[in-house]
Amino acid sequence: MTITTSSMAAAIDYLVTACSNAFGTTAHVFDGPPIGDTALVLDDRIWIGYSPISAGLAAANGTQDFAALGARSRNETYSVLCAVEHWSGATDMRPLRDGAFVLLRQVETLLRGTGGTPGDCTLGGAVLFAQLAGGLELHQAQTPDGASVLIQFYVQCRARLTVS
Repeated sequence: MTITTSSMAAAIDYLVTACSNAFGTTAHVFDGPPIGDTALVLDDRIWIGYSPISAGLAAANGTQDFAALGARSRNETYSVLCAVEHWSGATDMRPLRDGAFVLLRQVETLLRGTGGTPGDCTLGGAVLFAQLAGGLELHQAQTPDGASVLIQFYVQCRARLTVS
């Protein structure tokens, strides 16, 4: 007998792999927080299970409840914390905002459709469905090194956990 305790790990693994494959060498894709002093040489950054704006938040949080009598299946609902950031040495916010929303759109496309057309809302079968939900936060910053725009968001997942 196999009991699935949670689909969180599989969902996060899928998101990291899908983003890494989709963005290739055009963006840093982080599985959680970056290792200290990571050289950020690319203008685009994607965080799965972490946000540099809200470093104290949980990577994912959610709940489970029984799906039916007999306790053989449970419903699981949770949200995975994520962020995208577009940076440049410039100080004009408009192209940075536009660039950050392009990144968000690319991540959202990975959650649309089934079986890779254009993406997979089941996260490779780990969940029943996944979607952007739970609020978007837009953060803009000017630094001596240039401006950046970061969008913090959540990927909300719904899974059915069963005994097999």
